[in-house]
Amino acid sequence: MSDLLNTLSFFTTWKEVCESQVDLLFKNWSNPRTYSSIILDMDNSVLDQISKKLCINYYREYYSLDAVFYDESDLVPDRPENTTWLRRIRIAFEHENNIDGIYQEISHLLITNCDLRVLVTYPNVDEKVHLKYIQDLMIGSNSSSSIPILVIFGWKEENNYILWEGYEFKQTGWILLR
Repeated sequence: MSDLLNTLSFFTTWKEVCESQVDLLFKNWSNPRTYSSIILDMDNSVLDQISKKLCINYYREYYSLDAVFYDESDLVPDRPENTTWLRRIRIAFEHENNIDGIYQEISHLLITNCDLRVLVTYPNVDEKVHLKYIQDLMIGSNSSSSIPILVIFGWKEENNYILWEGYEFKQTGWILLR
């Protein structure tokens, strides 16, 4: 994986982009459909800005993943015009407003062959409870320790502020990214 596509660089870029759109995100926090659109697919979405900052392409709704990031060289040669077929995924991305559904998102990520897995969600209890649950889901996966996973939690705070915490899973457990 390129040095530009590691957990810390993705998390740092995520925070920068979200901070630039904090008013819009904060205003739509309680409207899951609009909030997700801001993250995923509206013009100048968070993912669109991240792809530009990281100089990588992204595609929405690829094999039930919310998004995938890829390089031009990852496209299948001689594919039909105006289609996206990939032979390599750099980043598999899932966004889940309802943390109770993260088992589906983690499942999608664990079975995807990629360089980095990213889940963004919003905890309703202590994040350590959710991290343990995610780790328990990963046990038994043949790729859970070989491919980095980044979990980003977001909390709505006072004064139009959203707190983001990133956690990377390593063989020894979760590491808080700052």
